[in-house]
Amino acid sequence: MRLSVPKKYRREFRLPSPLFKTTERYHVIEIDTPIGFEITRDFIGIGPRNFVKMFKEIKVTGGRKVRKGETILFEPARTKRKTIRIAPSELEIIEKAAKASGKSVSQYMVTAALGQAILQIYSATEEAQRNPR
Repeated sequence: MRLSVPKKYRREFRLPSPLFKTTERYHVIEIDTPIGFEITRDFIGIGPRNFVKMFKEIKVTGGRKVRKGETILFEPARTKRKTIRIAPSELEIIEKAAKASGKSVSQYMVTAALGQAILQIYSATEEAQRNPR
């Protein structure tokens, strides 16, 4: 997914993760990321009108942006399908947790799996940096 963000919002889009590759071009900042994320108005510290204006000015390719109140969600296009086998009891637990979090089962499973994958990748990367061979 690629976001094209006007440079005037540079402060609001300081994304520290190595998963975010940022390039400045002319009057925009292009942010390439393989994962979805969200930003909230309170977190970036701008007023309601400017938040709506910023939402309208951000362009997304290979995904979508959705504004829910004072939150903007950025989600990559999910075009791949993966089938898994799961025990009915496991699915029941996942369905309850997904419902409690307000997500679909698929959104919940993707979020959980990505969270685990990112933790493993970062801990391995940090370990390699601390203990170079």
